[in-house]
Parts: sequence; structure tokens; C-alpha cells
Amino acid sequence: MRDELDRLIEQELDRLYRFVYRRVGDPYRAEDITQEIVLQAYRSYPRLRDGDRLMPWLWSIANHMVARSYRAVPEISTDEITIVDLAGASYETPATEYLRRQDILRVRRALSYLAKTYRDVCVLYYLENKDYRTIASELNIPLSSVKWRLNQSKSQLREELEKMEYMEHGYRRAKPLLLNMGGWYGKPDPAKGAYDNADKVLQNSLLAQNICQVAYREAKTVSEIASELGVAADYVEAELERILPTQAMRRVGNRYQTMFPIWDVAVNREVFVGNISFAEQVCGEVIDLLLSCADRIARTGFYGCEWGMDRLILFLVGYMCINVEHNTFETENLPFRGTDKAWYLLGTTDKSFGDRGCVGINSAGSMFGLREYSFVAEDLEDQRSMNSAYQRCFYDVCLGKTPAKEEPLAALLESGKIVRMGDVYRPNVPVLNTEGGDEERLNQAIAPALEKLNAMQKKLYIRSMETVSKHIPAHIADQREFFGGYCCHSVPELVLYRELRARNIPLTDLMGVWFTIKDTPSNFDHQRGKL
Repeated sequence: MRDELDRLIEQELDRLYRFVYRRVGDPYRAEDITQEIVLQAYRSYPRLRDGDRLMPWLWSIANHMVARSYRAVPEISTDEITIVDLAGASYETPATEYLRRQDILRVRRALSYLAKTYRDVCVLYYLENKDYRTIASELNIPLSSVKWRLNQSKSQLREELEKMEYMEHGYRRAKPLLLNMGGWYGKPDPAKGAYDNADKVLQNSLLAQNICQVAYREAKTVSEIASELGVAADYVEAELERILPTQAMRRVGNRYQTMFPIWDVAVNREVFVGNISFAEQVCGEVIDLLLSCADRIARTGFYGCEWGMDRLILFLVGYMCINVEHNTFETENLPFRGTDKAWYLLGTTDKSFGDRGCVGINSAGSMFGLREYSFVAEDLEDQRSMNSAYQRCFYDVCLGKTPAKEEPLAALLESGKIVRMGDVYRPNVPVLNTEGGDEERLNQAIAPALEKLNAMQKKLYIRSMETVSKHIPAHIADQREFFGGYCCHSVPELVLYRELRARNIPLTDLMGVWFTIKDTPSNFDHQRGKL
């Protein structure tokens, strides 16, 4: 039936305009009243019961609107965003009066979705009953802009009123957006916050998250965003002012678009869970090959190699993952950059967010040529020292010295990273001397397992690049390379760790901690287990 109304208005539009013009004598005013007639027809059409009387019904609205144009417009409070009731006050029953008031509320809400530049003109014209020239003077804009904005706003109002027929209470329920954010920077500015305040703006604002979701696939105007969210345009504009400096969104003309990937449950599972499932197909073979290298590992000569696979297994898995190809993503490709930092954003509506768990390898370096690695998982604590005093103390122990400071020594003893044997302290975690050739010999010992893992990760990287490319839209295509690498990194340590757990291998914190030393301590003997 809506098609009948469209055809009728198209057929009668010129006659309506001429009818109004003969009565008001002002072409601009006649145009406005004609558009109000059309708007009122679309707004009232859902309540029309007799479709056979469509033509007289439309002309009765025209007669009513022309007669109304001669009445004084009552003063209306501007404390709220509102608009004059276009239906008049011709209702006689409580039921029709209720419907009239509901119409007023609907139009108020529709007006609130307009961007400020359009809404200002509407408020001055409808609420304050000011003419075009007065509005142009007060807003300091050309007369033609007043006419154009008013005309555009009427068209938008009609669209909003039509949408509200299908929207419960005129708004959409907000959807939380989970954000994975990370970055690297040189000299952070505490005043700016991490990642140029993107974390504060997006993580702490449900409205900002929903704006990003609405304007993701295609750029939207303020009015379009406000309409989809059912939120007044003022609030949308205020949030956009906060989002734009973070680079999470961009402005193109009068439209806004989200500049980071947002994946739903299906995409999230295809990318992340799909990568995990792909890698799990060979992880058992990698562990079997690693275990078959036990004798060769025991002869490599690094400190701790004589401890046996029951204690070294998690360290060896972590070591392989550090050295496997395509298990890192290039930070040079980070999509967002500031003067001293770079970062990335990835959003999802999936609560599980990749089902990756908390598995990874962390490291902390020092100026002493020492680096500590930790294999971290859900049921293992992060054992990094994270303190230069502790690292200096551990380095002194490797040199055969008695550490001077008691506090870091006590902390290292408590963590189990060093042990006391009489008056001598010894490392209690594996230590690889890079200048002494420890890593080279270890790589040779575990070559079959590392080769298998490299082959798997290369195929995984190719899969990740292809999958991610399908789900990153064209306007942020330059981020595909970064996220292709990002979405397959850390997968090896996750699947290998799960395999160890599935085999009921008892794992402890110290099994996942090891150090590398770049220079050769004077008394570091490369015979097994000797300092």
C-alpha cells in the first residue's frame, strides 16, 4: 500500500504546490508547506483505515495545512528538542489525542537525530517561527544555505519517521565491542595516555564502541549514525570529536568511517580458531620429534642440559617458538602512528575473542648482555625479573661472584631461579651462552623438530594472510599484511602447550624460564653443568 501513496504523491505534487501557492502567495513558503503536507501524509499513513479514500485524505491534509499556516504558532519551550505538531488539534477523543501526542514525541526524536547544522535551522524555523532571512542572519550563513538545509532536514525527518515504525522506542540496543589493543613507543607521554588515549576513549565508552560498529563497513553521516543508534546527534558529535584524534576513525567530507577491523563471532572463529585447528594437526608430531632428540640435547653443553627432558621440555618448546620463522609480526607495519609511538586496534563482538587463551613467551633484557625468557600460560605465572637489579644479580651469579645486594638475591632465591650450594650460588634455570656457541649446538640437536615446526608455521602464515585479507575491507586494506602476521603469531606455543597438557606432562614455572648471555663469563665452562 505504500506504493500507492508514493504514486499518488508523485502524481499530485505539482497540483499541491500550485494549490498552496495560490493561497499563500509566497513561492518559498508554498514550497515549505507542500513538503510539510507530504511529510504529514507519510507520517499519518500507517493509521489510514480506508485505502479507497486515499485521494480525498491527501487533499484534506493539504487543506488543513494551508489553514494552519495562517494561525499563530504557539510558544514552545526549547529546553527540549521538539517540533510543532503537524497534525493539528482536530482530534476529539482521548484515543486520538494520545496518538497525536505520540506523533509529537516521534517527531521530536527524529529531529534529535539531525546533525547540528540541520537541527539549528529546524529549531529556528519550526519552534521560533523565524523566516529565512532572520535565520541566515542569526546563524551567519547565506540565505541559500538556510533553504538547502531546511529542505534536506525535511527529507531526513521523513526517513527517520519511517524507520521508527519498525524500531522499538526509536532506539537500538547497544552492543559492547571488545578491543584488543597494543603498541610500541619510544618516549611515552603520560599526559596523552597509552596509544594516544584510544584505550580511554574506546574501552570506557559504549557509545564510542557502537559508533565504530555502525560506521565500519561504509562511511556514515552524523545523522545516519544517530538514527541507527537512536541517540541524539549532539552525543554522537561529541563522541566523534573524542574518537578522531585517536585515528580509530576518519572524516571524509561530512561522513565518518572506522579505521580498524571489527570481526563478529564467525569471522573471529575462522581467523583465530581456524589457525589453531590448522596448527594442531601437526603439533603432536613436533613434540614426538623433540622427545626423540633427548640424547643429542644432553650432549650440547649449555648450562642445564644434563637435567633431562622431564625438566627441560617446556623450555625447549618455548625456545623453538622463539626461533621459528613467521612467528612474529612486523612492528613497522603497525597501522596507527604518532610522533613517538605506534599501535594497533582490533575489535570483535565475540566474547571468547579468538579462544587463544593466555599463552605466550615474554622476555626482558638488560644492559648486561642478559635476556630472560618466560613461557607464560593460564596456569603458570610470569617469572620475568622485570628489574635491572635482579638481572644484575643473576648475571653476577653466572660470573661466579657473590651478589652485593641482598634484596634481589633473596628474590631470586625465592623464585627458584638460583639456588645456594654451600657458600656458592648457582643458576637453577637453563642458561645459553651465545658467544660460546650454545644456541648453535642446541639448534643442531633439535633440528628435526624445528624443521617440522617451521614448515607448519610457514603454511599457517600463508593461511592467515589469505583469511585475514577476506575480512579486512578495502578502505583499510593496508592493514591486511600486519594482521595476517598478527593473527598467526603465538599459535605455535599455544598448540604445543596444549599438547603437553594433553599428555599429562607435569609443568612448572621454572620449566618455562631460561636466560641467554651475550658475552662469555670468565669462569663459564661449557662442559655440562659446570661454572
